[in-house]
Amino acid sequence: MAGGRNSRELVLFTTSYPYAGTEAFLETEIQYLAGRFDRVIVVPRIATGRLRDIPPNVVVDSSMAGTPYTRRRRIYVLTRALTSGRFYREISRYAVPKRSPAMLWRAAAYVETALATRRWVRRHLRGSTDLPLFYSYWLGPQAFGVGLVKLFTPDLILISRAHRADLYEDVHSPPYLPFRRQTLEGVDKIFVISEHGRDYLNTSHPDFADRYAISRLGVMDPGMKTKRSADGVLRIVSCSFVVPVKRLELLADGISEFAKVNRDLVVEWTHLGDGPSLKQLKIEVSEGIPSNVLVNFRGHVDNAQVIEYYRTRPVDIFANVSASEGIPVSIMEAQSFGIPVMATDVGGTSETVSDQNGVLLDPNPSATDISAALKQLGDQEVNRRKRALSREAFRTRFDADANYTAFADELTAMIGAASHA
Repeated sequence: MAGGRNSRELVLFTTSYPYAGTEAFLETEIQYLAGRFDRVIVVPRIATGRLRDIPPNVVVDSSMAGTPYTRRRRIYVLTRALTSGRFYREISRYAVPKRSPAMLWRAAAYVETALATRRWVRRHLRGSTDLPLFYSYWLGPQAFGVGLVKLFTPDLILISRAHRADLYEDVHSPPYLPFRRQTLEGVDKIFVISEHGRDYLNTSHPDFADRYAISRLGVMDPGMKTKRSADGVLRIVSCSFVVPVKRLELLADGISEFAKVNRDLVVEWTHLGDGPSLKQLKIEVSEGIPSNVLVNFRGHVDNAQVIEYYRTRPVDIFANVSASEGIPVSIMEAQSFGIPVMATDVGGTSETVSDQNGVLLDPNPSATDISAALKQLGDQEVNRRKRALSREAFRTRFDADANYTAFADELTAMIGAASHA
């Protein structure tokens, strides 16, 4: 069994990074982690698709990666859960899960992933003479699994980030996150990406308040501002996965209402992103959009293409009318280029968007509310003034170099403190 900390090794549990296109924020963060640790081992739960570029001292261990949830896979997961006393204690603790197949499945999948993580950690420690720092990118089953090992290896250090779906119960239907208290108990420090998220944990689980810290995500400084349109066209950009929670149909209704009132103005709406609701969105937009609105659905674009879009094309307004958010990286990116943002006041969005640097909408705006916000931001003088303040909001809170340097500093300090304990 490992016992010392003579080397700096970090074990990072992810959903699928560095595979495919998810967890894009880690593409920047990993550079800072790799610069502070001798070796970083990334352990994804899903290992399909293209393997992205990683620093030379980052090793990918996909031995814990599972197969997609086919019928056969679901049977296996349920069988594993049914052999776990923790699963039975969890479902007996809550009356609702026993009546909800969705919640039962969530608990079963959670405990199966946690047990797989525990097995992986035990194997890794048997082959090592040093204790690494364990880092779960999500406050979920992998954090729970490492915490189970901590019960017998108390010197082990586990930290976790907390974002949105792994934090807020009410974004799930039914509203339930399995093994919540047990997961929190095993984590030494929980880095929440927003003040809103920290306050949520302080309210829902105050017993662990001393473990909560804010560590914001960030994007790199592009060193430039996106140009405004100079040809009289009002250009609006949105960027997200196309799913119901993003309420892109509502955004389309707001743009339509604005365009109907301003028939002499050409409006161009570009959406960057793909998703299961894109086909239906295209149908609805084609049936109801006014003739003075040009719509461009770009489909999937990787992060580098989004940045290139802002570098080379004029954008007047960035729009996000989501029903739920942590703090969208898409908003940080837009603000880094000085683009004024119109966004709903959900999650931690108000920590970066305000009526000083953009327009902060009601959490449930009407199409008329959206139209009014577009009119305000479409005013040339207002737009010019808010562009400078939008860029300033990025610079003071979401500069990746500042945020990830501070985060890496804190992790290495935790290793140093443990070594001298």
